[in-house]
Amino acid sequence: MKLYEQITEKLRQQITAGELAPGDKMPSINELKNDFNVSHVTVLRVYRELASFGLVSSKHGQGYYVCDDLSNSPPVLGRIGCFTRALRKIDFADNYFNEINIGIQLKAGMQRVNLLYPHAAGGLNTNPSNSVFEELQREMLGCANLVDGYLIDERIPDEIVDKVMKATGKPVVIVNRESALPVNTITNDNEHAVATSLELGRKMGYSQFIFCAVGPVKRPVFNNILGHRAFLEQAPPKYRAIVDDTNILSLEATLNNIDICYRERRKLGRVLILCTDQLGRNLVDRYFPGGRPADSDLGIIGQEGFFRKPEVGPSLTVSKINAYEIGETALEILLNSLDCSNKNSQGNHRVKPTLELGNSM
Repeated sequence: MKLYEQITEKLRQQITAGELAPGDKMPSINELKNDFNVSHVTVLRVYRELASFGLVSSKHGQGYYVCDDLSNSPPVLGRIGCFTRALRKIDFADNYFNEINIGIQLKAGMQRVNLLYPHAAGGLNTNPSNSVFEELQREMLGCANLVDGYLIDERIPDEIVDKVMKATGKPVVIVNRESALPVNTITNDNEHAVATSLELGRKMGYSQFIFCAVGPVKRPVFNNILGHRAFLEQAPPKYRAIVDDTNILSLEATLNNIDICYRERRKLGRVLILCTDQLGRNLVDRYFPGGRPADSDLGIIGQEGFFRKPEVGPSLTVSKINAYEIGETALEILLNSLDCSNKNSQGNHRVKPTLELGNSM
């Protein structure tokens, strides 16, 4: 910890402990210079830090004073409880939450905020049991006095989030899903992803669209409920088809179901398939093993953008989720919610994906 941070923390503790009460005059700049043997610039930085926390304010010509109403000041612990799943080994299929966590850590570094990672969050990497959720709830309640707020993984149910919010009064941001609770959430904009995919397909001459839907399991390959809805809204019935449960059935069964659907739809026009990246890669390998012919009536577009396996053959066009931005934005929203003026502005925040053109359409 740098010297100005050590001085700031010492004064912060004196204020929050009541040793320096609201309205008290703070030590002068010269007093702190002499007490800590530091420069004028260092002391000014200390007071800027304390002022940014809402702890002190300056009076022209009189120095710095402890703020009169600390109850309305933002929390000043500078520490966030990060109850998201733990980092895991890099693989080719899915580094989505790894990238979200990296985004959170990058933002925390820039904002000089500490992150508290409980070991219990490691249980979120597999299908979490009730005992995992119960332990996470205990951890959240147990660290309430140590953190300013919580970043909460999509897999932690609303029931637990609600209990923690009511018991602690701390702000919360749920990462990667929406919620019926009065809380901030951050998700990928799946509706935008599907809409831009369909728009691109129409511009490229595709008139028939197949959406590969994810079934209702505990660990969906990606959250495509909103994408499913957007597909139904924007692709008229006579131009669309849906293949269900593509993450539940075996790969062979899924590919056969898609093939049946494709052969029916190709009679009506050029076909564009919207699916997860991993399924898209399997479809590319199936239909374009030697490269995609220029006159092909089939296009394939992934809806994630985080399948990292080295590609052999045509590269996959994707509507790429910016997972780093989701992580960075989640922490930014939480830090903003610590400002009293923003406490009533809960809602869902969405990060728009970007199209990356490959050779699969």
